[in-house]
Amino acid sequence: MRRAALLALLCLSAMPARAQDHPAVQRLRGLLSAQVTLAYHAASPVEGAPEAVRLSGVTLTRGNETVSIATLLLDRLSETGAARVEADGLQGNMASGPLRATNFRLAGLAYTPAPGGAPPLPDAFTLEEITLEGLEVGGPANVTIRRLAIRDYGTGRRTRAEVEGLSVLGIPASPVSDVAIARIATEGLDLATWFTAAVRQEPPPGLHPGQAGLVVEGVELSAAGAVLGGLERFSADVTAEPDQSGTAAIGLRGLRVEPGPGTQPFLSMLELPRLDASLTLDADYRSATGRLTIPAFAIGVQQLGATAIALTMDGWTPEAARQQDTSRVRLGAFRLRQVDDGLYERVLRTQAARQGSTPERIRQMHAQMAQATLSAPKGEPAGLASLREAVLRFIRGEARTIEVTASPEQPVPMPRIEAAGPQGPAAMTRLLNLSGSNP
Repeated sequence: MRRAALLALLCLSAMPARAQDHPAVQRLRGLLSAQVTLAYHAASPVEGAPEAVRLSGVTLTRGNETVSIATLLLDRLSETGAARVEADGLQGNMASGPLRATNFRLAGLAYTPAPGGAPPLPDAFTLEEITLEGLEVGGPANVTIRRLAIRDYGTGRRTRAEVEGLSVLGIPASPVSDVAIARIATEGLDLATWFTAAVRQEPPPGLHPGQAGLVVEGVELSAAGAVLGGLERFSADVTAEPDQSGTAAIGLRGLRVEPGPGTQPFLSMLELPRLDASLTLDADYRSATGRLTIPAFAIGVQQLGATAIALTMDGWTPEAARQQDTSRVRLGAFRLRQVDDGLYERVLRTQAARQGSTPERIRQMHAQMAQATLSAPKGEPAGLASLREAVLRFIRGEARTIEVTASPEQPVPMPRIEAAGPQGPAAMTRLLNLSGSNP
């Protein structure tokens, strides 16, 4: 009799627990589709959380698909949310490929169903925190994420999100087969509203007052094992004010383009083994007057050169931007500086090869064109002579830097600038008080 009782106990322990399901497990079963079966080895209480349960040896099955979870914690699970869900040791065999995750943590999930049972949009969810570590998803392309974390997600919230160690390998039917990103981080953005706008194919919403930022680091693109290019770091920091004024600082470092079937002709034309570029931008915007100040906007390419722009303008108010009305925009000041690091010499050699000439003859032709274009038969404004001489010194190779400055006494409306363009350099020089130099 004792042997029979022991055998019966062993058989019962091996069966999926159901008769004495914890209320949280019952709710989980109710949330799963009818095609999914749930089994687990044991259930135990969670200290300090009377409504929670910890399951071990969990198995979810749907047809030939199976997901196993070493431990699963459920706390106050309902049809519209969960106080806490924790899963460790997740492994699955899905129709699309294998699935693995080291651990998963979720807290403070709430869901608002859409009217009429419509599919939920991203703004239907709010979330205090979610983390996922050691994710591996197999399929046509293999995806891995070392760590993902999202905090304070929901409409009107300033969400923080970070992804580390993202890779997508074996992308089918694509010139880029592999993508790796060391880190993506963002904070201060209302991601729920942004994602919903993207799903609805609507313009992105404005920023909430305060600071927001985005960082992307360690990007590498490859095809068939060959590196095509990458990015060392991109950053964007924005401070928004209630009246839509604000500041922005954008930086891009280590943008690389490596030789490949699609890039080799371009690199060969520039006589570059690879392209390595950087960019910086600082800007300040005042919405009341539509004043935009850009003290620094610079683009640099190693072995080619760098271009830097600074300007001030006003009249580009939010209303003008919505209406795409540039008639009220006025240019206050402008400065363009070009530093040559071999680009012009490469242009001369390329043009000479195409025309069956020599670089020196092409240089002379450029000088003649600049002399003719930047001259006025009579009434030449003072600034035009300095502009002409600066360009000629650059063309002759006597200077590697050229700077053009516009400093009108009063801001100049954009329609006047557009009208002066067809009249030639002399008219534009008078209007904007242009001058040139070789700093």
